Amino acid sequence: NDIQSELNNPQLAQHFNTFYTDDGHLIDENFDKDESRKYSFLLGLYIRYGERVYDDVYKIRIINSSKDKILYPLLKDLGCNKIYYKMLRNFIPVSEYFYFEATPIMIKYFKKVDSIKADDLNVFVQHPFLKNLREEDRKEMERVMMENKEKEMQMLKNWFSANEF
Repeated sequence: NDIQSELNNPQLAQHFNTFYTDDGHLIDENFDKDESRKYSFLLGLYIRYGERVYDDVYKIRIINSSKDKILYPLLKDLGCNKIYYKMLRNFIPVSEYFYFEATPIMIKYFKKVDSIKADDLNVFVQHPFLKNLREEDRKEMERVMMENKEKEMQMLKNWFSANEF
């Protein structure tokens, strides 16, 4: 019943609505013992909000959503032992990052959909905003983005190699 989204198939809408309360929160009972639903939900989050950072480490960014309360227990339940959580409160929108070392079955699922996922950096670089910038400003922005991505990767490599879980 969210004004910002619409599903034009009444049967599918009715089915999907059974997973949520009237105020839009996911109903946890739908996951109880059905691993296929758990992986399906995780895969949906990955397609929409996730990316591979390096090796077996992935991230999912949750923005202004109650899904953050489900993701951590879901990752633990599906066998992730290494999870790093980061919240950016002083930004709009508030963003929550879940970095995790994916299990082999997760990686198998993620690889199957990688071909249909957009490369976030390339999509951003193609955005009209960037195309209208002066060449030197656009290049500087791309440089900073790549530098930040590298810093993120180094921070995660250090954290995941520390084995303090």
